[in-house]
Amino acid sequence: MAHSVQPLHEMASSTSSAELLGRIAELVGGPIGLLSHDLNTIADADPDRPLEIDGDPLERLLDHDHQGHDHRGDDVRALVDGMFPIAFVRGGRDHDPAISALIGQLLSHHLPVFDYLDHLRRRKAMSAAAQLQWDQLPSRSRRIGRYAIGAALEPAYEVAGDLFDFAASVEGDVVLYALDAMGHGVEATLSASLALAAIRASRRNGAPLREQVDAAHESLAAQYDGARFVTLVAVRLADDGVEVVNAGHEPIRRGDRDGLSSLEIAPYPPLGVEGPRRHESTMLPPLERDEALVLLSDGASGARDTHGDPLGAQRVNELLAELWSSHPLLMAHRLAKAVIGHSGGTLDDDLTSVVVTCG
Repeated sequence: MAHSVQPLHEMASSTSSAELLGRIAELVGGPIGLLSHDLNTIADADPDRPLEIDGDPLERLLDHDHQGHDHRGDDVRALVDGMFPIAFVRGGRDHDPAISALIGQLLSHHLPVFDYLDHLRRRKAMSAAAQLQWDQLPSRSRRIGRYAIGAALEPAYEVAGDLFDFAASVEGDVVLYALDAMGHGVEATLSASLALAAIRASRRNGAPLREQVDAAHESLAAQYDGARFVTLVAVRLADDGVEVVNAGHEPIRRGDRDGLSSLEIAPYPPLGVEGPRRHESTMLPPLERDEALVLLSDGASGARDTHGDPLGAQRVNELLAELWSSHPLLMAHRLAKAVIGHSGGTLDDDLTSVVVTCG
């Protein structure tokens, strides 16, 4: 490991994207590709050294428990930030997994500074509303304590109005949120961003979950006077149970590889409408080992095929079991692809899928 400290230090102090990618290639000893925003393709960092990964890159790397496949023994490996495979490497030198993780984190750290890195990850131009939205999001996949979290957001380059968030709270509990704003475009993204900012400010001030939801409602009502709303589901995972507040949002799902079901929790009205109010939470039994919770927007159950028929809540639950993976990012990604396939390749509404599993 000591041999790798100096190259890692040089990576951290890189002054250009070319310098950074060159140092990573030298350190790993093989070609590198960056994962696209929509998770479907790999963009080669050096066209003269293509990675040449066939098919879905997440399936290639992470599909070790679905239909008996296991590709982990081949020569492709990931450079991860948290649990998110920001880049892939073929062949090259074997490294301590901690070194590979540090490389992935350093690469992710440089993304907001070197635009060329993000440019590589784009399969097409991103709208201003989508850019604003992506800038609000946490990592796509991370482990916090016993919980592994993964999220997918579609359509990646035009999405506007859906957001998600997760964090370890001041008390150390894991909290997750899925938001869906009224309408589409910049106004939808702005209202969802305001709600999320209010939640984060309240949460970081030490407020409990229900007061975080109160803060989002009050901020939206003050800004828009009832003219715009945002739906929300907020979840706290702790040893004493699962705490849920639902404000007009799609029900959360719970279950395991044998089946998931929608949790019937009476929702409050969406945030920002129907005057002042205080939200109360519902407590559920703790999440057990190998169980999952899934937070979705209505872009999943409401997705319509070419005949106009919606996918429906029951079919979504069936798909979640059929597409089960112990890696939550892969499970979220599979569901997004299935919904897009049902819709004939084009979504009429944004789709957010946040999966958390207990290990």
